[in-house]
Amino acid sequence: MGAGAAAREAGEHLRYMKKALMETPQADPKLLGRAKDLEKRLQEAMRVLWFDRTVMFPNEAASPSLMQRVSAQLRRDLPDNRDGQARL
Repeated sequence: MGAGAAAREAGEHLRYMKKALMETPQADPKLLGRAKDLEKRLQEAMRVLWFDRTVMFPNEAASPSLMQRVSAQLRRDLPDNRDGQARL
């Protein structure tokens, strides 16, 4: 499982945890606060993974996101890619 898939899965788990905490009358309110904090941290990590500067700064040159760089490197390393060029 890659970083992107793990992040999506963690987000789904957090949604379920928050829902369960909201539906549990005896749940400690601090737990919901912690779940929300974790969700914010996860969203920030996902923003770093998939950040697209062209959306926020359309008139500036943009470097590729971390996920784009990793994907390009993985494509270069594939055995059937003999010329070493990235396949985008």
